[in-house]
Amino acid sequence: MKIGLTMQVTWAMEGDEPRDTLSRSWSVFMRRALPSVSWVPIPNLGVVEALGFLETYELGGIIFTGGGHLGQDSLRDETELALLDAAIKLELPAFGVNRGLLLMQTRFKGGIVPLSGHMKEEHSVHLSKLPFYKHAFRQVTVNSYHTAGIERLAPGLLPFAVDPKGHVEGAYHDKHRLAGVLWSPETTGGHEEFDAGLLSTFFQSEK
Repeated sequence: MKIGLTMQVTWAMEGDEPRDTLSRSWSVFMRRALPSVSWVPIPNLGVVEALGFLETYELGGIIFTGGGHLGQDSLRDETELALLDAAIKLELPAFGVNRGLLLMQTRFKGGIVPLSGHMKEEHSVHLSKLPFYKHAFRQVTVNSYHTAGIERLAPGLLPFAVDPKGHVEGAYHDKHRLAGVLWSPETTGGHEEFDAGLLSTFFQSEK
């Protein structure tokens, strides 16, 4: 299997040139969670070229990485929505991180609410079982780098991680091969073992 990782948009300090970037921590995480899987970064190309990229590189799954907000960069929004629709149509596994889960929430007509106390903070999440990941964890402490969240999931999405205030922090789709979290599994903290198992089983389990 080959997995594609989407990229956030940053700006060069010396000019107004937008750049597609990916945190170095993703390379470390992918070696830990999916050592036998090859992966490539996906540039923000727009609808037509993104779909061509998916076909050319024969991607068997997608990780929608975090960083930035929905609506902040139209080209990224178009690229990721086209890739998400393609993953649904082709029945490819797609995992959303932070913004990536929010993308799935809005794709299925769900709402997003502003949150306080979730930027550069750690908090616990209560975990439930997943159909594709038979873990023994009941609670983990996760990092938090988001200012938007989910109170009520979109139709088809089911929760597997909830914070102490009842906000959804992790969800999966009951029909499509989609899941995501509102923390950053590629960073270190008290959640590495759970995250590595989550991503490994999600991408390597059968539908």
